[in-house]
Amino acid sequence: MLAGRKDCHDLYAGYHDTDKELENLYQYANYYTKIPVDKRTVRAFVALVSDSIKYSPWENVGYIDPPKLITNPVVVPTTAGETADPEAASPENVTQYDDEQSVRLMTQGSAEHQLNEDWVKNHFADAGWTVKQLDTEATESVPDIWIQKDEIEYFVEVEHKGTDQPANVLTNAARAAHYDMDVIFVVKKKPIAQSIAKILREPVTDTDVHNGAQLYTMSDELTLTDGSKPVLPPDVESSQWYLRYQEPPEAEAEDEDGDIEARSPSQIEPELRLETPDGEVLAAGSVDESVATWEFEELLCESDPSAADRTNVHGPFVPTQLAYLARSSLRYRNGDQLERLDPNEYPANWNQSDAAGKRERYKNAYETFVDRYTVAVDYTEIEKPDFITPMNERIYKPQTSRKAPGMRESGRALWQFAERKSRDNNALDLIKNRTWRWPHDVTSPDMSFVGHSTVLSELGLEE
Repeated sequence: MLAGRKDCHDLYAGYHDTDKELENLYQYANYYTKIPVDKRTVRAFVALVSDSIKYSPWENVGYIDPPKLITNPVVVPTTAGETADPEAASPENVTQYDDEQSVRLMTQGSAEHQLNEDWVKNHFADAGWTVKQLDTEATESVPDIWIQKDEIEYFVEVEHKGTDQPANVLTNAARAAHYDMDVIFVVKKKPIAQSIAKILREPVTDTDVHNGAQLYTMSDELTLTDGSKPVLPPDVESSQWYLRYQEPPEAEAEDEDGDIEARSPSQIEPELRLETPDGEVLAAGSVDESVATWEFEELLCESDPSAADRTNVHGPFVPTQLAYLARSSLRYRNGDQLERLDPNEYPANWNQSDAAGKRERYKNAYETFVDRYTVAVDYTEIEKPDFITPMNERIYKPQTSRKAPGMRESGRALWQFAERKSRDNNALDLIKNRTWRWPHDVTSPDMSFVGHSTVLSELGLEE
């Protein structure tokens, strides 16, 4: 909210750029306006000081003494039925104090997001759902809204800037998966819903990477466990995170066919790397370790004087699932109604009609699946059922109402684009020299929803 030192001083000096007569409100007066506030309000107002201000905001206001806080103010009554966390309005958790004298938490997003969220809340309430607006109750990572009716419950996420911040969308989807919940994403327009569908079906920013994938970056700057914030080298403007598979180790064992023994997906995982655009590795580690614990030895910290004008490191979103489509529903506003994005309206380039031929659709689908979701790595393998089942259930069916192929037809399509090998006297078919581009069973400790949630546990939800 406050861009820096000048904004901070203008605020505390009472500067108004909307009215010349109020340009320096207090410059010729020996008093400040007195406003009765409670303790919670004081904390919210103090939170307006930006993190970059390391000194008293009054030091440049020389024409009047700093104001004094009266310790026994008039108590401002809270709204009826308020149940907010008493620590929720602490400075580190407050975005701003709005004109209606209510604290808006960082978990609630912008004022426009909040208006959209209120509309969605009322929409479901009017339809007979039990509704709880969770992000007004605590500053922990929670869904925007929880709804329940007839023993059916959903998380509801109102995506105001979803396509601008894909990692935020994916974090919301990953949180729902973490709690074994279905989630409804609500947006303003149909094209935005279609864009979010792309993000949910392919939770990485780029699969055109020969030995892995490029990841989305989180919107928050990375803060290490010691409190420092690493910055990127000069002329590097953004954090580029990759999953990279290493060359296979020298293998000593051979399988029954005389080949070097292949590794299943559970026996191999990619390395997580922060790289420069020209491929220099700035940091690397395991996908299941907290990036905040890494030692960024080659990088300066934000506090270093020579780090001025450098870009902060932002952490990666490491996918926890193959995709997040199967348990996600996309809705968009149409007047005073919410319309569901029909699966046939998802932007899937393989979803041809039956008139074009079912096998042609299956072929095009599996060409896409092999290319996007797997990567060529020597001496690796995926069992045929372990590939086909999730492809059909998590990727194919959520994006079309047209018939899905069975195991036999799926295999017919698959082997046109993947190398085949057999085991156990041809009883088991496997994809040879390919593995998943990203792991499906790893939840990074950096995910904001990892750990106990008081709000969600009160709803009977456990990790």
